Parts: sequence; structure tokens; C-alpha cells
Amino acid sequence: ITSDGNIALGGKDAKTNEQVVKKYLKANDRYAHADIHGAPSVVVKSVQGISPSETSMEEASSFSLAYSKAWSARVASGHSFWVEKDSVSKTPNTGEFLAKGAFVIRGKRNWCKNLEILLAIGIIEYDGNQKLMGGPLESFEDKSKKYIVFKPGFVDRKIVSKKLANAFSEDLSAVEKLLPSGGFEKVNSYGIEIKFD
Repeated sequence: ITSDGNIALGGKDAKTNEQVVKKYLKANDRYAHADIHGAPSVVVKSVQGISPSETSMEEASSFSLAYSKAWSARVASGHSFWVEKDSVSKTPNTGEFLAKGAFVIRGKRNWCKNLEILLAIGIIEYDGNQKLMGGPLESFEDKSKKYIVFKPGFVDRKIVSKKLANAFSEDLSAVEKLLPSGGFEKVNSYGIEIKFD
């Protein structure tokens, strides 16, 4: 959920990237992707026919970057872009082949350069329900009373998963689904204190 309240959906692999775009990318929605192979496709839904704001799209771009291979490579920052719905196509250029989960982007790309790679994990309240979610820091600041911010680091993913599952009283499998591959370093936390060293 972006800071402006738009729903952002990201794929986890080639199959779900394909599903997210085919099933959810509709009129007035926008699409974001990190400029790195294997990053998730992110669809940001419009609200009452109004396209998502540039702020929402920068958050979606940051989301795609955090869940890309940049995390496991321990990269500090990277580039992402977003486009209008009509720029996303499944039709390859003549003589080219598109793999499952891949799309051709035609038209103007709106670049978000040198985004710091950060990921917040915490409880967000949405439509009266509390849910453990992962996403960019900005989407947590006004919606969550309990979250932790990470950057790529050296603390093992299994250790982080177990400590988060205990801290948030959540299933280990639910927590693992929210974490990118690779190591972690805690940047800060709000409303909760966990040590990872």
C-alpha cells in the first residue's frame, strides 16, 4: 500500500510477474520495474480512475528494486523506472522472443535513479485489518506503529526470519515470503526492538 493509499502488487518469479501484469494491469494503472534482470513487475492500481501519483510510482520502483537481485548482491542503490499501462506489451519486436514473465516496454520511461535500497517489514492497518507486509519505508511511516527497516547486509536470512516471526507473532512461512534473498542489516526500527547481532 503506497503512502497515497494505492495498492501495489508485485510478482515473485517469472510466472507471477506474468499473472500480475495480465490479471491486474488495467486502464489508469501504472507499471514499475527495477533496471535489473529478475526484478519483480509491480502494478500500481488507480483509485476511482485516477492514475497513481509520481510519489506512489517512486515507492513502487523502490519496492521492485528491494526485491530484485540487487539485494543479494548487497548493492546500496540502483535505478528503477515506471511507465503508463499502454507502454507495457507482451508482443516482441520482429525476430525476438519474450520469455515467460518478460515484457517489452515501449514509449517514455520515467526514471528513478540512485534509489537507496531499503525495505521495511511491519504491521500495516488496511480496511480495518492488520497485516504483516514488506515494502518501502515511505509506505509504513503513516500507516504502521510497528516496523523495522533493513538494508542489504550480512545477517543470515534464516536468523532474520525467525526473529521477525517471534517479534510479530507470525508464522515463519509468512515472514519468509516477505524477505528478499540475501543477507540483512537493521537500519532502524519503530515501535519494536529486536537485536540481530
